[in-house]
Amino acid sequence: MCRSSRRCCSRPGRLVRAEAASGDAAVPSEDGRKAANPEVSLAPVKMQTALGEMMEYYLKMEPHLFRTAVEEQLQRIKDEKEGKQQQEEEGADAAPTESSDLVLYRRMAEVKANETRASLEDIMYMNVLEKFIELGIDMMPHLQVPSNQDPNANIFKALTEGIHSKEALDMVKDHLRSVMGQAALAFPNTMLQMSKLQAAQVYKTSILFGYFLRRVDKRYQLERNLGMLAEQQEDAVARLERLLSQADQIELVDDPDVASSSASSAASSPSPSTPSSSQTSASEDSDAPRPGSAPGEMGADDQDTASSSARAVKAQGALRRYIDSFDQQTMIQMYRLVSAEGVQLVERQIWALFGNLNILQKQMHEAVGTDAHSMEELMQRVGQAVGDGRVESLTLSVSAQRRAVLEGVAFGTFLRDVENYVDTEYALLTPAGSVPRGEGGGGDGLAGVA
Repeated sequence: MCRSSRRCCSRPGRLVRAEAASGDAAVPSEDGRKAANPEVSLAPVKMQTALGEMMEYYLKMEPHLFRTAVEEQLQRIKDEKEGKQQQEEEGADAAPTESSDLVLYRRMAEVKANETRASLEDIMYMNVLEKFIELGIDMMPHLQVPSNQDPNANIFKALTEGIHSKEALDMVKDHLRSVMGQAALAFPNTMLQMSKLQAAQVYKTSILFGYFLRRVDKRYQLERNLGMLAEQQEDAVARLERLLSQADQIELVDDPDVASSSASSAASSPSPSTPSSSQTSASEDSDAPRPGSAPGEMGADDQDTASSSARAVKAQGALRRYIDSFDQQTMIQMYRLVSAEGVQLVERQIWALFGNLNILQKQMHEAVGTDAHSMEELMQRVGQAVGDGRVESLTLSVSAQRRAVLEGVAFGTFLRDVENYVDTEYALLTPAGSVPRGEGGGGDGLAGVA
């Protein structure tokens, strides 16, 4: 996927790779280890503050000092914030009273706040990047030319098993199949063309999915460890497993009343409710005898039905059933980005990879119009516009597309981890929606991300 050659960047106990221009050589550091060339960018997003550039230098050239530098700078920002709040509380009367001076005073405060927020964004982005580096994964560069490079299996493994819990991993696979559609079944080296806008939307969706999945998974793991999960989350699986485990015993019992009692007790575990109507119907179908079978007796067909139902419920996964228990308000809340910094970082990442989304959206609107009568007609117009070259497009292999989706999911997951760290340890995040679009860096081209 990358147009450039690769080389190694040192980190204590781990060898990681960084993007490099062809012909670049590693630069020896003072301790004799090889470090990345300072001219090489580790990610598509460019730092917008001097503090961000300093963090990038530490991550590339002195990675063993990066974590300490991050903690020091976050603590400094926190101390400045608390000092400013204390001054405002103690010296409110000292503020300028003249209208012109008051306007200038407020403007200076706004500029300072924006600079601080931009610095915090850069620090957070470098923390996200560090997590990719720790896994030995190169982030994709700006997507411009056709790419048919096949990412090796280690990258896919690191982007899945190296990040997500076992429960969450099943949902990641479902998301991958959902967004790729029929392309997921094609050969890995098959080349597919799509509009840049479509690719950016898929990447954005994957980021938001990864962010949502991390929030939900952390909440699920916490509630499970504290014993706070409702019994119905495991009830459907437990009932069907008990039916299967006792099926052989039921067949060996001579007294049909005893057999009926055994089957009934196995299926009648106390439960406030079942997770979903589909699971309820599956359980009821497995409990009901087939025509021609004696009450309480499970024939071969009945055992197959119960076994299939149990597998279907298991396949859904405990985490998915937990998510299915959310009401609409909770679901929307969990999908929404928490901080203004997070909103801007998602926007900056997408713009750095795919370009100006405002221009891409304008091209698409002009090419396909707004009078399509169906989704099928709309997609036909989009495909024709891509084929005619009326909109900017990308040509990627199926393997490269799969890698892009998984990177987007990983980016959203890491972003949530970093948000949680900054908020828990330093309480520096700005609530999403409290900052006007375009402030704090990154522009204003990702409508609806929050």
